[in-house]
Amino acid sequence: MGDNLQVDLSLSLSTEALPGIHIKLKDKIIKKSNLYDLKVPLGNSDDLEDNKLIVVINCFIDEHIDVIMENAVAKLSITDGTNTKLFTARKLKVENEMFIICFYVILKK
Repeated sequence: MGDNLQVDLSLSLSTEALPGIHIKLKDKIIKKSNLYDLKVPLGNSDDLEDNKLIVVINCFIDEHIDVIMENAVAKLSITDGTNTKLFTARKLKVENEMFIICFYVILKK
């Protein structure tokens, strides 16, 4: 991230599961959504340095969790208008009808 720039998060989710998305920044939930694609303004880059950003996607399904979880794709990018960083998610099966996709990022310039 550059100095004194607006920073935005973009999330794209491809899955057959029904999502419940929570975005947490500076120990506060800043966005809840059930959309498959969203863009969220995070604020000024100078104010974000060294802060934790956590994105958790709860995915609910009726059947075939292993196949649906394997095929689920979540893409997270953070941009300041000039620089864009892409992040990789981790997936975790919680039970036969739910899995979680999670991103954990320490924001740096």
